[in-house]
Amino acid sequence: MFNYEEKETKVGYLDINGLIDAEYLNCDKNLLHLDILVLSETKLEITTETNIVKDRLSNWKVAARFDSDKGKNNMGLILLLNKNSKNSNNAHSVTHHKIYRNSVLQAQMMIVTIFKNEQYGFIYCRSTPNSNELKALDQLFSSCSNILGDLNLSHRNSEELSKLKKLCASEKISVLNEIIRTSSNNQ
Repeated sequence: MFNYEEKETKVGYLDINGLIDAEYLNCDKNLLHLDILVLSETKLEITTETNIVKDRLSNWKVAARFDSDKGKNNMGLILLLNKNSKNSNNAHSVTHHKIYRNSVLQAQMMIVTIFKNEQYGFIYCRSTPNSNELKALDQLFSSCSNILGDLNLSHRNSEELSKLKKLCASEKISVLNEIIRTSSNNQ
């Protein structure tokens, strides 16, 4: 038994590669134990009706939704609060940010404040961030105690590992050391 369960908020991040086709989200036992869940790569278009999203996610309240730019259907972020959680209301505020590279959306980020003072950063990068983008991310997430997301950086690539270390600095650690997707250049 946790002594301070009311002060604990279980937070998760999931790159789903398409919300409309993700039937499992609303009934997954592990996800339903989270208070707050951020989904990336939702593939929702700005024109996707809010009711369609609500129907797919009846166990969740959509607290914030950031679709990709007009005419694109990738890169979306959505912040969900578990309707059955007494701690999901610990999320107090959300700020949203975008980074562009050559007029193309490169990254979407959101910062969620929990318990009025602890900040969690969430990010989805389309591709590996360059050094200028990494500086922007470092500055944006400087006040965050945790950063969850897909940075498209690999521990197996020395240049990308260096970028991860710069982003984490001395206060943060990277906990995922496995490659979740393979491509010809990181096999």
